[in-house]
Amino acid sequence: MTDFITAYSYDKLTQEYIGETTARKDPKDPNNYIVPGFSTVVQPNIQEGYRSIWNGNSWYNEEIVPEPEPIKTLEELKQIKKDDLFLQVSNKIAEPVFYQSIGGEDCYVSTNDKDRFFGTFSTSDNFSKVRYFRAVDINNVRLSHDLHISVSELNTLAESYEDIVDNTISLKEGYIDQIDAATTIGELDNINFIL
Repeated sequence: MTDFITAYSYDKLTQEYIGETTARKDPKDPNNYIVPGFSTVVQPNIQEGYRSIWNGNSWYNEEIVPEPEPIKTLEELKQIKKDDLFLQVSNKIAEPVFYQSIGGEDCYVSTNDKDRFFGTFSTSDNFSKVRYFRAVDINNVRLSHDLHISVSELNTLAESYEDIVDNTISLKEGYIDQIDAATTIGELDNINFIL
């Protein structure tokens, strides 16, 4: 007989299996073990999706039923809808603006590039043309080259971007009004964003 054997503990209130412990050999009776309280030497049959419960003589398995998600209020659903709208507005404003440079290159200016791009013309040595050094990612290969764009093209690009932002913000405000005016979940679900 070994000095220790595995015992299986259970919660004293729910009788649910909580883990293994050890039972020591009884020094007064070498053929017996001292099992800790709220434990047994009977091994539970642990199964995925079930909890093992001790009934005083044996283990039985009880299916774990997930608790239902709490029902959201109309105000909580409105806030979720607004959060989704704000994300879509941010993504729309962050979309690259297309332009074709003087050299005939098709280019896209991303949100991160716009600040650098629009700030570049003031440092140009020739106000009729702007040189813009841009790093371009093509198939994860980092390339760098100069793009040439006229001040007129730069102004057109800036106006195009401003129009996109103004239109998107206007649409956002209209959708917020619709969300705020919704009185049922059905009305809220029928609001579809087209930016």
